[in-house]
Amino acid sequence: MEKCPACKAPVVWAIGVTTATWTAFDAEPSAVGTVELTPNWDGHPRARKVSPKLAFGRKELRAPHATTCIRKDQLKLHSYNPPPAGTRGETS
Repeated sequence: MEKCPACKAPVVWAIGVTTATWTAFDAEPSAVGTVELTPNWDGHPRARKVSPKLAFGRKELRAPHATTCIRKDQLKLHSYNPPPAGTRGETS
């Protein structure tokens, strides 16, 4: 599992359904989460934002790590890019 370069918290990389960009999400679901992660056809997680109306009461939603990082002010100082192809979304 990947770690945030600023706070070292575990993160999961997923590609956005509408944006097609890689984003790091908290490894564990969160009460402030608004994103559903589902497996893609190639096994990598896909991220889909859930509307507030549909998110109510759901426990498996995750938050983008950039919004919950305790050292988010330091994220700009680090290279925070997705891992190389072939390692994205893998868990161990």
